[in-house]
Amino acid sequence: MTPENSSEANEILKEIMKDIEGKFGIICLNCLMVRSRFKEIYDFMNRHNIPFPEGENLSKLEILDHISIFFFNQFQKSPTLKKQFKTPIMYIGDFITTDDVIGDYLKRFDFISKKELIDAFADYCADYGISVYSTEDIKDYSLDLYLIKKKPFLRTEAVFVRTGEEMTEENYKNTFYLINEASKLAVWTVFVTTPRGVCKIGLDRLKRDMENLNAWLYV
Repeated sequence: MTPENSSEANEILKEIMKDIEGKFGIICLNCLMVRSRFKEIYDFMNRHNIPFPEGENLSKLEILDHISIFFFNQFQKSPTLKKQFKTPIMYIGDFITTDDVIGDYLKRFDFISKKELIDAFADYCADYGISVYSTEDIKDYSLDLYLIKKKPFLRTEAVFVRTGEEMTEENYKNTFYLINEASKLAVWTVFVTTPRGVCKIGLDRLKRDMENLNAWLYV
């Protein structure tokens, strides 16, 4: 890379970083790239016609910089992409995490079983003094947990838990219905999922749906 190109690349990367400075994300693209194999990264670049710098031995994170610059330039040239995504990093993240091969590594960040995720959230609630109850006797609402907090006022919460693997379109729509019905049983309703689950449905849609349901969302 020539000094001129290097300077231009650094400016683009600074522009991309402005969008995420001081923010907490759902998925770390750096981790996702590091977990991927070089062959899979190169195949990803070939599939999407991303030129690879000749004569350079780049690390995985340097390759991610190169990929990010490529998609940044695509974003800047496309009015359609600007309408679809709020920022370049949202476009970059969506493109990488929805790739059939690279995005599949999200499974490695996910909980292996639903019980693990339920237990993790139950422990989190217990740390805050919230009583956690089994839902075996509540057959009509398909709850995963039932919470009661007695201070300062008695508050009941119906909890639904879904792993990333469970977050299919059909399952999500059914869960939406169940959360709505559970509002008859508890003061508050809660939905718990994983970063992979968020990626499969979309964060903006998930936030909008939970707001419409007046439900709490935990990731």
